[in-house]
Amino acid sequence: MMSSTIFRQYDSRWGSLPYPTKNSSFAGNGCGCCAVTHIAIENPKYAKLTPKDVRKYMVQYAVAGKGTLWSGIPAGMNKYRAIDVKSGLERYGYSKPVHIEENDPMSKAFEYMKEGYTMGIILFSKGYGGTTSRTYWTAGGHYIAFTGVRNLTSKDAEMYMKDSGGRCHDGWYSYLRSMKGVVFQMWLVKPIKAEKKPYSGDLPTLTQTVKSTARIGHACANEKGGTTGGKAGDQTTHEVCTGNFKYSSNKASHFHWAYMARAKDANARAEIAKAMKEACANNNIGYDTSGNDRLTLLKALKANGFKMSKIDKKVECDCSSLVRACCYCAGIKPKNFRTATQLSALKETGKFDIYSSAEYLTSSKHLKTGDILFKPNAHTCVVVSTGTSTTKTVSLKKGDSRSSEVKKLQRFLKWYGIDLRIDGNFGEKTESAVKKFQKNEGLVVDGHFGSKSLARAKKVAK
Repeated sequence: MMSSTIFRQYDSRWGSLPYPTKNSSFAGNGCGCCAVTHIAIENPKYAKLTPKDVRKYMVQYAVAGKGTLWSGIPAGMNKYRAIDVKSGLERYGYSKPVHIEENDPMSKAFEYMKEGYTMGIILFSKGYGGTTSRTYWTAGGHYIAFTGVRNLTSKDAEMYMKDSGGRCHDGWYSYLRSMKGVVFQMWLVKPIKAEKKPYSGDLPTLTQTVKSTARIGHACANEKGGTTGGKAGDQTTHEVCTGNFKYSSNKASHFHWAYMARAKDANARAEIAKAMKEACANNNIGYDTSGNDRLTLLKALKANGFKMSKIDKKVECDCSSLVRACCYCAGIKPKNFRTATQLSALKETGKFDIYSSAEYLTSSKHLKTGDILFKPNAHTCVVVSTGTSTTKTVSLKKGDSRSSEVKKLQRFLKWYGIDLRIDGNFGEKTESAVKKFQKNEGLVVDGHFGSKSLARAKKVAK
């Protein structure tokens, strides 16, 4: 943003200072130094300088009664701008102004302005300038800085003038209307952006880890949807099957788990899970809760050496007898139980840790493969897998609920120079800020902060 400060060479703080001698005061000869100061304060590094400060350097270029040498202007601009100064625009003799009728040197100035050289210092000669407004800039020679350019064409431009002299020609002036004929010399520079420190905050993370839910294996119901009767074996492929982990907050539900039993030995847990998966894949194993029918699976396992996948005749089980059979396949032999007595039966083996806190029952986050879930007088199952994690890249966009990542984005955009409230809400203002960033950096402007925007942000942040 252009500085609004305008210095006067006759200011009491420095007007009486010698430039370069007591008989040649700053008030009468300091226009060149003031012009350099007007340019210098546009550099954030020198924003607090005054002509009194700059005079200490510029006085070496001052001549008594004549003011600042031409060579002092680019020297001073270079000192306080630290970039090349475009100077040496063609002039015609030492005593007449720049002509624009033939071989117009101002066209060269306008070309520089198009390239971004939008600040500079003009040395005006005596007389009225321009074709219509006819502005009288000086009775002799006078340096005036301009710190902005607008309405630029190939033949004209409006420049924001900061006149340190008594005529106070400050503000926007057109070259054609107010300066033509009295521009004697000109030096131009590019504005300097504030030097930012590298961004020290965190940039948003666009990768999300998605974990699939745990899977359980259990004996559910017979082919009629009931608990007894029906044919032996799995008639529907769903009597004994796997499914997603379930939990219900309804206390009457079979899936309102009360306990989780975890085999202390990791190998045993793996074998329990393996046996359950094999049971769910073997259609010779069906569901029935009645009498001895529910125990025909374990009887067949004892006969084949506890190989669940090798069950080759139609057998039955219910949820609790199936879990017991899986324990046998893992070398753990609890006494016969139903869900009502499952807790004591598993405890008696000494092979399980029992958990009843909600973190192990209401979600699959803390479960391990081979864990046994159960509710007395209701249901039991085995965790056969804990789910897999996958990562995907997603853009931050309007309405995004990832508040912590949105805040990271907002902090970066604010550092970048966009006025933005850091509230974690990706609304219209944040979307607009992202679009400004994308436009400034030559990206596709869609308001979505995706992988390309992030890659550019990483470069900008350095």
